[in-house]
This record gives sequence, structure tokens and C-alpha cells, in this order.
Amino acid sequence: MASPWQDMKLAVLGCGFMGTAILQGLSKAELHDTRLQMTACVRSRSSLARLEKMFNDAPVQCLQNNFTQASEQSNVIILGVPPDQLQSLLGNDGLVQALRGKVIISLLAGVSCEDILQALTTGNAAERHHFNVVRTIPTIASKFLDSVTLLAQTTTAGEEHRRVAEWLLAQIGTVEVIPESLMDTATAMGAACHALAVVGIEAAVDASVAEGLPRDLALAIAAKNIRSGAGLAVSGMTPEGIKSAMSIPHGITIHSFLELERGRVRGGISDTVRHAIKYTNSMSS
Repeated sequence: MASPWQDMKLAVLGCGFMGTAILQGLSKAELHDTRLQMTACVRSRSSLARLEKMFNDAPVQCLQNNFTQASEQSNVIILGVPPDQLQSLLGNDGLVQALRGKVIISLLAGVSCEDILQALTTGNAAERHHFNVVRTIPTIASKFLDSVTLLAQTTTAGEEHRRVAEWLLAQIGTVEVIPESLMDTATAMGAACHALAVVGIEAAVDASVAEGLPRDLALAIAAKNIRSGAGLAVSGMTPEGIKSAMSIPHGITIHSFLELERGRVRGGISDTVRHAIKYTNSMSS
């Protein structure tokens, strides 16, 4: 996908774990003919110091509290504050004015585009057309250009503005465009899968160390094997097909599958994902 704009000025308002990862990824990305200027804006002095140290050699301007200034000088704005700070952030009339006509990309989990428009316009329907809101959930792998980013399919942004957001997010990984009604469920599933991968790797490493394998070697083997298994699924193989291909007679893998079934791991994973979905739904209710 070619960039809709050759000159892009990005401001990240609230640069926590995810906002920082996005800036790290974009700093490494090959943007070809697009000129990208980046600004990170945070509230605290400690956060500013962290960003200045991290982006010392990168083309990222770092500001403290100057959210309006950062937005005025940008044409793409990422909202990266915690969801419970949205109202206080958009309570600044100067900032709201600076967001008019810009691409507004929200990273706020559990917050719909309609919620953001309500906050921007204080319920005044006549003002809605001035704002272009795109809802997205990237992953922390943005910093390695390997994010699996969810992008909500909505009518709260113009087509050009939506394409700008999709292009920008595609520079840090892959983008899955889905109906906004599925965003909470998909977000929860992704978060649960991250948790399951971490716990699975940690458990496998600890068990291997107990049996004599050096920890660094065990970690490398566990992480890379999970990645290779996931790669088969991404390539189009079904879980059933992968299991069948790996399960040779008297093989180690089929015995491992059976032991997992004996321990009710499948049910535990299903329960974890469903709990994550219910928890995410409660955030937006």
C-alpha cells in the first residue's frame, strides 16, 4: 500500500508502553518516499527523561504537557493515554480545536469511536464531521515491526484519513481490519494469547532447567519452537493439520499432546480466553 500522504507529522499523546513501542518501530521502518516527523508528549518529568534517553539518536521530538502544541504541529495524532484519562485530556478546548480535521488514532482499549466523538464534541452532533477517529489495538511487537494490529471498520473517519492510519500502522507489522463490534473480543483474545505464550514458555523453560538444560538454551528453544509452530498456522495450516503432521507413531509430540489433554490444558486455555473477553467487555460497559 502506497502512502496517501508524502509529508506526515505524527504526535503521540501519552507515550506509555504501547506508544513508545510504536515510535521505536517507526524509527526503524523503511518509509520510502514518505517524510515522517514524530513527536512524543507526556505528562511527567520522569516519562520525558525516559523518552529523551531512549530516542537520543532517533528523530523524535519529546515534549512535556504541551499536548495542544504537539497536536497543532501534526496531522496525525495517536491517543495513547489510559482510558480513564480520556475525559481530562479532551477537556482542553485548545487541544480539541487542534484535533479538528486531523487523523485521530485511538489506542484506548474498551473505548469506542463513538465514545471519543462524544468526548470531542460534548454531544453536539453538528461538530462530528470535523473529527476523524480511527480505533486500533497494536501489539508490543510494534517495536520489532511485527505487530498484529486490529483496526476497527467504522464510518467515524473519512476514507482518506482511514487509509492514512492503515498505512502508518502497516509500517510496524500487519493490520487486520475488523468490524468495531468485534474489537473487544479480538483484543481480549490477543491479550490472552500473549499471556498463554509467556506462561507456556516459562513453564517449559523451568521444566527443562530442572532436567539439566541451561536456561538460556532452554529459552531460545522454547521461544523459537512456539514461533515456528505459529508460523505453520499463519501459512494456512489448521491446528488439526499441524497436529497430524507432527504426530508420528511412538513420537514425542503425540505423547506431549496426550499429556496436555490429561492435564485439562485445553479447557484451561478456553476458560482463560473467555475470562479475558468477559473482563474486556466489562471495561466498556
